[in-house]
Order: sequence, then structure tokens, then C-alpha cells
Amino acid sequence: MTRDEVSGLLGAAPWWVAGRQAIDVFLGQPLGPGPLTVLVPRRELLRLLPDATESPVLRGDLRILIGDQEAGEWFFQRKPTVRRPVGAIGERNAEGLPYLRPEIALLLEAHEPDRREDLERALPAMHLASRAFLAWGLVETWPGHPWLPALLRPA
Repeated sequence: MTRDEVSGLLGAAPWWVAGRQAIDVFLGQPLGPGPLTVLVPRRELLRLLPDATESPVLRGDLRILIGDQEAGEWFFQRKPTVRRPVGAIGERNAEGLPYLRPEIALLLEAHEPDRREDLERALPAMHLASRAFLAWGLVETWPGHPWLPALLRPA
């Protein structure tokens, strides 16, 4: 699914490439196989798809994760004290494709043990502040998470 097709489905709702594919975009690599995964704010998604109450929502070749926001901040559903200003959760690549910053994409994947490969791919390119946010989010949510040693090693 292309950026234009996603925009056609979601209209003016903000969205960001999420999951493993966000790491692909962050690293300047082609999107991995499978349905395109995006994060859309809950309020916007419910306006478009009122029956979309459970994440992920599947619409053809699009997998939609529901993102929660409050007072201009995104918050992690598993630990609502882990927050970031909405404007700081994503970026755009040179082609204008919106994607989640790696620390957000990885935090959303951290409950899946098979996603360590995504951490290993992203870690060398992540800035110290991104690594610190991810480490903090993991400690807050899952103290002793197996990714913490890699994040806490000097870059």
C-alpha cells in the first residue's frame, strides 16, 4: 500500500509507519514484506472507522495500530506515564513518508520477543536521547526487560 493509498483511506488523519517497517524507513531501507503497519490516533481513527476499538485494525493491506493521546501527548497504552509530545513521536523521510521514531516503534514492539532483531538493526543509528527514552520506557513498563543491557551499553 502506498502513502497516497493510506492517505486516501485515512483522509487528513495523522498517521505514521509503525513496527518493523518504521525501522526500515528510519534506516533508509525498503519497506519489509507484509501489510503496511501504521499508527493512527484513536480519536481520528474512531471518527473514520467507528467500529475500530481493538488494535490492530486490518483493512486490506493495511494494519492500523491505535495510538492514544491526551493533551497533545502520545502515551504508551501499557504504561500511560510513558509519554512524548505528539510532535516528537515521528519524523518524515526524504520522500515525505511519516514514520515513528525508532524509540517509539521499538517500545510498541518490546512485548514481542522475536523483535530483538529490530532493536539490533536500529541501535547503531539511534541517538543517545532515543536510546535513553526507550530504556526508560522499558524500565517503567517491564523492569528487567532483556533489551536493557544492549541499550545501556555505551554507544
